[in-house]
Amino acid sequence: MKKLILTTAIASIMLASGCTSIPAEQKDSAGYNEILQFTPLEDKAVLYVYRRIDSDHRGQITTIDIGKEELPTVSDCVIRHIVDGGEFNIEPNGNGLFAIEKELDLSSPNGSVSVIELKHSFRIGIPNVSELFLRSKDELRRAIEEDNLCVIDGVNL
Repeated sequence: MKKLILTTAIASIMLASGCTSIPAEQKDSAGYNEILQFTPLEDKAVLYVYRRIDSDHRGQITTIDIGKEELPTVSDCVIRHIVDGGEFNIEPNGNGLFAIEKELDLSSPNGSVSVIELKHSFRIGIPNVSELFLRSKDELRRAIEEDNLCVIDGVNL
């Protein structure tokens, strides 16, 4: 919960100060095309995390916990994160006091490429839900095309 409050506070300060640009790659640029090659790294695991346009809490930066790291996610975008490989219990950080956070167990050793969709569901009168889904590279490509998702290199966040 503290992480959510901190993330919301940082986002609010950025909005108030006019510093709201997210370093998305321009479509069909070299960086954009490189990220979407899904190239594995020998000594790290590559993790793509995306939120589709039908996910609630739009306009908010939310996070997921993977191991000891907290990785940001951005609505309507896919982010490529590079992490140390391993066995993970990934937890979304949901919005709301009693948010239900549906976790995902993932084996992502060095040299692997994994794709995860994060979906937030806002519900009035009952707890919000944040869920993680393991997806394929083809499902991610379809989501990018259908929803015109922006592409971000997580190194730049």
